[in-house]
Amino acid sequence: MNAKTVLFPAVLIGIVGILITVVFKEGYSRTKILFNELSVINKNTSVLEDRLELLTKLTEKLESADVTVVTLPEKNSVLWVLYQLRDASVKNNTIVSEIETREVVKGENGITALSFEVKLLTESLPQIFSLFKAFQSSAPISAVEEMTITQSPANGLLTVDTKINSYWAEFPTELVPLTEPITDLTTGELATLERVMGLSMPNVNILTAEPPVRRENPFN
Repeated sequence: MNAKTVLFPAVLIGIVGILITVVFKEGYSRTKILFNELSVINKNTSVLEDRLELLTKLTEKLESADVTVVTLPEKNSVLWVLYQLRDASVKNNTIVSEIETREVVKGENGITALSFEVKLLTESLPQIFSLFKAFQSSAPISAVEEMTITQSPANGLLTVDTKINSYWAEFPTELVPLTEPITDLTTGELATLERVMGLSMPNVNILTAEPPVRRENPFN
């Protein structure tokens, strides 16, 4: 038998075997990569679905996103706090006689506090208790740090000197990565959310622009 006739099929079979080995390794490697990518996609899809379900639940609890924004604003909240204090004072027949701002203190987690002192005049203690009960149930959040009550011997009026802190904080600038799973709210966080939803919001009037009106007498 001719040697070339024997060697040619052997060489051909060897080449085919090498090609099959290379193709198999390459195909297996590519298939493994695709399976890994598919696994990551499925995992991310599951995380996003969980997030969507959690955010849907939170949306049902939050009737308006403005609630959380007003509760802890991004900028100085003292004007809103004073509005709520004056509103509660009017409803409880109490006079706000003096307001004096104090220092600004930057605390942890980017929260800033402004301290101010207020002097109130009223006729009875129940009015004071009712006033501060309503005030503490309003947004933005604030804290009554000190309170001193004195009674005038001349007319019996009560003078209330109190120190109040108002708070605000910068909004988050970064979001949690979409592929990172988030857990459901804890019992304490849900309780805080319920309390926030129960706060009374300041009554803010939105002014709309109107075209100028021609006036016959500009001094009237």
